[in-house]
Amino acid sequence: MAIAQTQRFLVGTVISQTFTAFFSKILPFGGFALIGFVPSLIFLAGYFYFIFNFVNFGGFPGIGEPGPAFNPDDIDAFAWIWIAAAIFVDVIASIATTAIWLAATSYGTFQYLRGQPVRFWDSLRRGVSVVLPCIGATALIFLGMLVTGVIVFWGLYELVNEVVAFLAMIPLAVVFAIIFIRLWVTVPAIAVERPGVFAALQRSWDLTRGHAWRVLGIILVMWAGTVGVSLVAGVVVIFAMIGLGGMTGMIVGQSVNIVVSLLANALYAIAAAVAYVELRRAKEGFGIEDIAAVFD
Repeated sequence: MAIAQTQRFLVGTVISQTFTAFFSKILPFGGFALIGFVPSLIFLAGYFYFIFNFVNFGGFPGIGEPGPAFNPDDIDAFAWIWIAAAIFVDVIASIATTAIWLAATSYGTFQYLRGQPVRFWDSLRRGVSVVLPCIGATALIFLGMLVTGVIVFWGLYELVNEVVAFLAMIPLAVVFAIIFIRLWVTVPAIAVERPGVFAALQRSWDLTRGHAWRVLGIILVMWAGTVGVSLVAGVVVIFAMIGLGGMTGMIVGQSVNIVVSLLANALYAIAAAVAYVELRRAKEGFGIEDIAAVFD
């Protein structure tokens, strides 16, 4: 049964529908989010292999065990060019897989809201079909912010001093937060309307106009919940790394971190899709059936 729509864009409505969808279909939504982690998981596996083959590097001793002596000269033996290449490939691949799982999550959320089954492969196929504009949009948002931040910081650092450069990051962070809020429903817009990259960014900007504070409230509520879970997970990670020690502790700790991050990302992606539906209903009078009709 499709979830009934309200008459206003409300934070509580988006939050409740997000958690309802998440816990009702945690396996497919978790599977979508896992796709975004595939490049990082491969990179992490390579990292574990790397440190495992360099004695005394990256190890964590168990309780009562002396810590191994690390020889700084071993760093010279590292294949830094391959490490840099692996990081670059990981970043590029992560942008692509992130675009796919965000779009797949949006489609799955739309299907859930209209009372239809959330089929993993069908949703994934929809995500792949719009991967290029999603990559373009996410790359413009995140890489644009990163490059702008680096340019501003480095420019002020060179022209003035490091104190001014660090202080300038505060208002810049506020500006970036506003941009992120206004562009939060870009991927759901692409999944439904399939506009060009810049048209999708403009679409999100228009839909969130007048509702930025409510969108911020949604993000903060989601953030507070995930931070609470992350703190608990952090305690588990610490005990795992200290109690188990060595490679086993690192693997257990990193596994817990990945699971928590995966579930948190799934929640954020679902919330963005729900917010898109609610924004269109509130501003344009389109219900979920009208929006999802493009998929039929």
